[in-house]
Amino acid sequence: MGQAAVDTAAVRATIDSLRAAWEKGVGAGDFKSMTTMLADGAVMVGPGGPAWDSLAAGGSGAPFPPGATIDITPLEVRVISPEWAYEFGSSTVTYTPQGTDQARKLKDTYLILFRNTANGWKVYREVASSKAPPKPRPPAR
Repeated sequence: MGQAAVDTAAVRATIDSLRAAWEKGVGAGDFKSMTTMLADGAVMVGPGGPAWDSLAAGGSGAPFPPGATIDITPLEVRVISPEWAYEFGSSTVTYTPQGTDQARKLKDTYLILFRNTANGWKVYREVASSKAPPKPRPPAR
């Protein structure tokens, strides 16, 4: 049985739209709208370490503290099937910790798995690391 054709350009455009909405949601502190981008049962694992713990603490229960911004740079977006797609990339979160006027930038590398649900494409899984993405390997010969 063959798989249905996938309009990869349309899926990529949807993922681009979700990414832009996520950046906008972080900047506006509109976390309620950001939850609409998550599939039922979504699991997101953020980067760890003291700097990222400080970011989380500044949010007082929200995923990002007030005034935070995120700049997301996709490095690879692939449509796997009519139901699945992924994005690999890096992002930079900028925020000012309470009690200081010095902005802090935190960088991460992420992999997001998107699922095409009854309500459209949604984030299903995300795993992020505080390490920078590796340099691309030369093609195999």
